[in-house]
Amino acid sequence: MVAFRWRPARWLSPLLLLASICTTGAAQDSSGDAGLEAEKSFFSLFNMGANGSFWDSDLLVRTLDELQRNRQGLGWGPAEAEAYKQAGNLANYLGFEDVDNLALTVPVNFIFVGFSGDGNLGLTLREAELRHWFQHINLVVQHTRVPRSGHGPKNVRLEPQHEGKDLPVLSYVHYNFSAHAINLSPRVSALFEKVLYAAARKEDPSSQEPGTDEWYQVDADFVGSFIGSFLDHLKLSKAYNILILNPKKAALPGRYGYRIGLSPADLLVLQQNEERTRKLLAFANNEAPSEVFGKIKGLDHLRPERPAGQFLWPAVRASDDEAWVKAFEDAVFAEEEDLHTSNVHGLSDVDALYRRLEHTLRKGSWGAALYLRKALERGGKKTQADALVDVWIGNGRFAWIDLTAGPFSYGPVVGGEGLRTDGSVPDVEEIFGNATDAGSQPDKSDAELEKELEMIASRRFEGLEAQGVHEADMLLAELDVYEMFAKAYCRGRRRKIALCDSLQERMSDMHAELWKHHPKIEDTDKRQEIVQAAARIRHRSPLFEGETGHEEAYVPGSPSPNSRARDNFLARLGALLSRTLRHVVAPSTAQGFHPFHEKVAVQLYLVTQSGSADDFPFLALRNELLDMRLPNQIFQFSGTTVQLGDDPALAMAFSEAIHTAVVPTLKANGTKDASKRVYLDSAQLQAQLQHQMHDGRGVLRAIEEMYKLENVFDTSNRIVESHHKDKHSRAVLEVPVFIFQTEEPVFLDQHHTARALPDMVIATMCKETGWESHIQANGQPILWDLSNPLKSLVAAIAQHVAGVLPTHVGYSIPHGAVEKDWLWSVGANPFSATSHGWTLSKFHVDTAHRSHVIAALDASAEHINLGIHILSKEKNHADTFGALRKLPLSQLMTTYSHVITLWMQIVVAVEELEFGSATSHIARLDQHAEAFYELAQSIHKQLHPVRCTKRRRVNLGIAPMAGGVASLMLLYVLLRWSKPKKVKPKIN
Repeated sequence: MVAFRWRPARWLSPLLLLASICTTGAAQDSSGDAGLEAEKSFFSLFNMGANGSFWDSDLLVRTLDELQRNRQGLGWGPAEAEAYKQAGNLANYLGFEDVDNLALTVPVNFIFVGFSGDGNLGLTLREAELRHWFQHINLVVQHTRVPRSGHGPKNVRLEPQHEGKDLPVLSYVHYNFSAHAINLSPRVSALFEKVLYAAARKEDPSSQEPGTDEWYQVDADFVGSFIGSFLDHLKLSKAYNILILNPKKAALPGRYGYRIGLSPADLLVLQQNEERTRKLLAFANNEAPSEVFGKIKGLDHLRPERPAGQFLWPAVRASDDEAWVKAFEDAVFAEEEDLHTSNVHGLSDVDALYRRLEHTLRKGSWGAALYLRKALERGGKKTQADALVDVWIGNGRFAWIDLTAGPFSYGPVVGGEGLRTDGSVPDVEEIFGNATDAGSQPDKSDAELEKELEMIASRRFEGLEAQGVHEADMLLAELDVYEMFAKAYCRGRRRKIALCDSLQERMSDMHAELWKHHPKIEDTDKRQEIVQAAARIRHRSPLFEGETGHEEAYVPGSPSPNSRARDNFLARLGALLSRTLRHVVAPSTAQGFHPFHEKVAVQLYLVTQSGSADDFPFLALRNELLDMRLPNQIFQFSGTTVQLGDDPALAMAFSEAIHTAVVPTLKANGTKDASKRVYLDSAQLQAQLQHQMHDGRGVLRAIEEMYKLENVFDTSNRIVESHHKDKHSRAVLEVPVFIFQTEEPVFLDQHHTARALPDMVIATMCKETGWESHIQANGQPILWDLSNPLKSLVAAIAQHVAGVLPTHVGYSIPHGAVEKDWLWSVGANPFSATSHGWTLSKFHVDTAHRSHVIAALDASAEHINLGIHILSKEKNHADTFGALRKLPLSQLMTTYSHVITLWMQIVVAVEELEFGSATSHIARLDQHAEAFYELAQSIHKQLHPVRCTKRRRVNLGIAPMAGGVASLMLLYVLLRWSKPKKVKPKIN
């Protein structure tokens, strides 16, 4: 037998060598792609290189114009072929640029009240200081999403977005805050102090003597109504407004804070006066609340437009200041009369309390009226008071920080971060208490100083008018008056006087007026006198500066008697405003929420042990969720009650998900405790409910038996049909909401009363009205009303639908983790830990709407970048230029221009806070962005085989012939070498 030895290694090595020779050109091409991949990442979030572009509205316009020129310049001549070759790749040739970030402009106004020498300690902030410290707040902040785990990468990009897939933690969208500062005049600041006085009442009505230790509660609903009307009349409601208040300490006789509703002492009064409480309840059931401050007559012509390019501007023109303040003073006085406060009408504190409650029922907000009705129904029992705070988020697009109120503290009892403490808000008295005083001059009131100025003026002008002197002489006399007054009351003072600042501004205007008369005067001596007076005006600063000077001509870093205190105050205030932008104006959102849907169908399942739904606030929940509806959206509601005993599958799911745990807790008073807590495992319960819903049994069957709740839900058959017909459509978002009503307290995952899950919302409720939570405020525990799930339910549904998170929660990019700032956990809204209110603020509604827009922008930017990345892989060569004729390049560029145009329209709409207009473009934006990505893939598939074929034929030259000869020779050698040899027989 002939033996044949197979040597695979000897065959493999030459074949690999031959393969390497034949694929050298291809390897060189691929190495070019790899080099490009290493050189530039198309998914990088920040492009810090020289080629990085910030995609704001201006760049979008320029890109669109350039794209139009490129499309018109497409041709097939030699010049175009050379340009194609020099471009390097197809994306560059077509003028496509990958998107690193998209800019959304957010209009913000910082309104300073009491900083013109008319507030606490006479603190004055001048224009130069405001510009130096706060103009930089026109900063750019990246939008972030809080991941489900609470932690995320610092640089994340996903594949093209699909329904149900989480959006990236770090968004393409960056907020470009367009900040403006508004410094209100002393007269307007005094008006704010009158509002505080009218809205304040004693924390404890039973206390008799006022004193410095007496606490007052200011009705935040009343103040918010005034601020809302104030902003509307100034045409500022189309921007986000942060008010920084510095009222005088004397505005109220004691310390104070803000809340909506009743204090613990007020609730005790309601309990002790049952008959009056019942009468007030009867009044409440027949009264619908209206606005406290409506449209003020005669102020339409006083509304200035918000300037586009001016950082600091007055809220009201100086000429209109008198009329504006007078009109609002009359409105405030009318409301103060209506409040029937005890100090005005001689009423007892108890009588004054009932008058105020009646006023709230007539002219308070819906949220305040509903809270008060609930307290009256319970006779003051089983009702919890909100915490006093010194910052507040209003119902509109405004929030305020009161530097004179407080101080307060709140947050988790143990284990928390970002707690609100005494140092969270700069304290004017603490910072300036030792650095500022009134100087050697005794304090005088504004009225006394104005009277003194009038006396000096009357003495100086006496007889001048009768002499018929020139107008320039009158100006010179006026200058003498101001100098005499400044020397006596302005120079050498550490605390500025508002009147001094007004005189200094007037002297600045006089300089131009004097020079206007200079050419008209023939008297040489008089003209020289005007020149000298003008020089006195130019060097007027020593008349108005502090003890060591340089106060008026402010230079950053220059020394002054209280420069260290001022720098400390302004730095802390700037940091506070920066945090406010990140947590209130443009906060982080949740990662796992649903994209925009034209129709939202909320399906409520109240799962009870008794079958009764009488205690559930259906109407209030519906009204709050309708506030989140956009003009181009439809919200539908349906509800049904399911009894556990009637559904064995649901009862078994409930039983399997329920657990018991011992939770160690630390009370607000410092005592330790270990409480037994019953809770539902949300993940386990979710899996059971999903199984039933997919199988069409159990709870899902109840949707066919929905009953119509009068004046509450629209339970039309369209909802039932949409559950099956549009199950996988983006047009309808179904929100199943399961509320489990139990006898004893049952939580979700040990600590929650409602959870937003990816495909449903689960909540619990029971009869407990005063559960001590893990949150404390001012040394007292925050008690939860577990019988009313409205607050937690609205928050969970808002998170499920639009990703809205509690205001104190954010995401830290440097740490790659969640950050918390409990300072802004305030306001009568569902995201506040210090209040029992559930009314959505405009901040939260806008956050919900903006999150839909940003999600669409992120998805479209991702599609565009991936399409450009595919096109950039195609290396240009002269031989592939002709193949471009058959490719849909014009269609690709048209689609790209459509995306850019839609981006522009969305950016403009968001800047104007027209979110309905912005979301109306989302469907077309998704369509064009996906079309661009698909066209890029199609072009790549068509062009790539052409490139490979032509590049092999052109580049190898005689390589195929040489390769063929070498192959034949190598094959001959191999055959000879491996030829079987005869085996000689062995002869022994």
